Amino acid sequence: MKNYEKLLTLKKIERRRYIEAQFTKLANQFWQWLESEVEEEIWKDVEGYEGYYQVSNRGRARSVGRIVKNKSSKTGIQSLKGRILKPSLNQKGYQIIFLNKDGKKKTVLLHRLVAFAFCDGYVEMDSPMEVNHKNGNHTDNDASNLEWTTPKENQKHAKEMGFRGSKFGKDI
Repeated sequence: MKNYEKLLTLKKIERRRYIEAQFTKLANQFWQWLESEVEEEIWKDVEGYEGYYQVSNRGRARSVGRIVKNKSSKTGIQSLKGRILKPSLNQKGYQIIFLNKDGKKKTVLLHRLVAFAFCDGYVEMDSPMEVNHKNGNHTDNDASNLEWTTPKENQKHAKEMGFRGSKFGKDI
């Protein structure tokens, strides 16, 4: 007899207990897997925006909770709650975020922030180094998927992955 057939033969209260037990069992298995498989998320300050923004080795960005001056509030200050930033996509399919500091707004590529914080190999050159997504997925900004390359190496990798002459991996 299969599980769903067994459920049909049980009374309503017994079915509910059975389903709850199965759910609890699955939830416990999930949490055990999560604790054993998923590495800890490490956060580092964004250079030039220390105390304002951080990036993680998992490819996410967040604002840092802080108190700022605000002339329109009764006390003259405002408490800002830190939060995970929701990235947007630029025209080339890369994730971007907007950073604000001292009234100035700056658009930055999320993968470059992660690479500066967590990837070794950046060297000052005549032409700026590029960040390569090893798996070719421009939205996978996990530090383990990023590496610093020269523009020539990055173009070679894109050609090998089949991305040259295409947009978002689709022929145009």
